[in-house]
Amino acid sequence: MDIDFTKGKWTNPISKEKVENIQKRAKLWVELREKYPNDEELKNLSMEDMTNNDFWFEKYREKLK
Repeated sequence: MDIDFTKGKWTNPISKEKVENIQKRAKLWVELREKYPNDEELKNLSMEDMTNNDFWFEKYREKLK
């Protein structure tokens, strides 16, 4: 995530929708790791992978339904 310092104010070039999407994916990552603490694939899945990669998000979102 890039943060720019411009005119004495910190600005964030990421849209509100993108931030909300990242938060939703991060929450899912935490829930999955709590629900399946012994799942080897989840142990090796980083939060960055979950928030940036649609494949992992879609795969594990189904697991919680």
